[in-house]
Amino acid sequence: MSIGTWQNWAATQACLADLKQPTSKAELVADLRLAVQRGNVRVAGSSGSWSPLVPTTGTILDMRRLNRVLSLDLGDSPSVTVEGGITIADLTEVLAQHGYTLRCPTLFHQPTVAGAMATGSHGSGRFWAPFSDHVLAVELIAADGSSHILDGTDPDALRAVQVSLGLLGVVYSVTFAIEKELNVEVIVRELPREHTLDNLDDLLSSHEFVFLCGLPFQPHIWARLCNRTQAPLDLPTLSERIRRTTASGLATIAGSYVLPWLSRHAAETLPAIIDLGRPLVMEPFSGVLPTSKALHHHSTYPPAWTMSFSLPRPQAAAAWRTADDLVRSARARGRYPVNLGMVGRCVGASQAFLSPAFGRESFFFEVSTATGTPDCDDFYRDLWVEILQIPGSRPHWAKRWEHVEPIARMYPELPRFKAQRARFDPGRVFLNDWLSELGF
Repeated sequence: MSIGTWQNWAATQACLADLKQPTSKAELVADLRLAVQRGNVRVAGSSGSWSPLVPTTGTILDMRRLNRVLSLDLGDSPSVTVEGGITIADLTEVLAQHGYTLRCPTLFHQPTVAGAMATGSHGSGRFWAPFSDHVLAVELIAADGSSHILDGTDPDALRAVQVSLGLLGVVYSVTFAIEKELNVEVIVRELPREHTLDNLDDLLSSHEFVFLCGLPFQPHIWARLCNRTQAPLDLPTLSERIRRTTASGLATIAGSYVLPWLSRHAAETLPAIIDLGRPLVMEPFSGVLPTSKALHHHSTYPPAWTMSFSLPRPQAAAAWRTADDLVRSARARGRYPVNLGMVGRCVGASQAFLSPAFGRESFFFEVSTATGTPDCDDFYRDLWVEILQIPGSRPHWAKRWEHVEPIARMYPELPRFKAQRARFDPGRVFLNDWLSELGF
């Protein structure tokens, strides 16, 4: 045994468990068979989740060394097959070298592909279903070490594994549908907040890719609007690349150290400091970029708490205003629980049984604040209650949760997922306390 402390990237979840890091499929099967003898098993990738998905007193299988590209098919129906531990960043780079791209990849590109898939992490694109819906096949290793190929010949199994929370088994490999790299026209603008929220559904309907960012205490919302184009690429100059890299580094330092310190020692200065730091977050821009660059414009993420919800698209403005009202109310009481910002993106409907975007076009809305920020716990408890009162809202599986929710009312196909879970893990090996409390 190799007992050690597992911790997620933001240091908000931790546990003492038997840690294994297999480097081959054979090692994975051997480690899993031994682990089952000890107790329950959970799987970790980049450990980017805020929710208690991973912690266990049994064994954690760390998949990050299973990160190879197994095959690349650039024929009439292009696809790529990879081990589950490869990161979205590394896979994106490999595909870009061949002139191809993932469909609806996640904004932050450090998660492993299997981790992003398992948690319903979504990407953006109004005409694209979320990231996990573009999974064509999965090689699943069950608790007894047996291998199962789940694909379109077994639709219920595929729809269950596309967002599985790690409850069916260990995902060894994933096959994704890919397509030729797209050029998109990117326009970044700062818009008046109230006008934007009043007309938000029109804005979301008018562009293929929409990324919205609102800084706390600010009267504007940054909009990053992208649409496919046949226009040639605008290659950034050396000075532009240096400026963006410098701004990204400064933003990371601010989010990791400056804002948390100010929140604890001089909170009343935060509105002015955030106003001064606006250029570090976004700046006006117009140009043509490949999707591999345009959709991964966040390369860093400071240690933070993030809470996120999927809502029916018509409820997008209601969710934003709910969070904004809570921030304003806290400020009126001399409290500043949010210091990073609010973000929104739109995706198409998902077919995966447990996807937060299941069955409807969805707006994913999230609020982030640096770890260690005073009063953030009270803020998130209030936000949780208020957002879940909006019809159709569903928490993001990987982000911060406040308490157990009756998920059966949110997911009409939950019984079909549970049937597949009983089929592949009848011994309930891939369970932990939190998932058990949720009713799995």
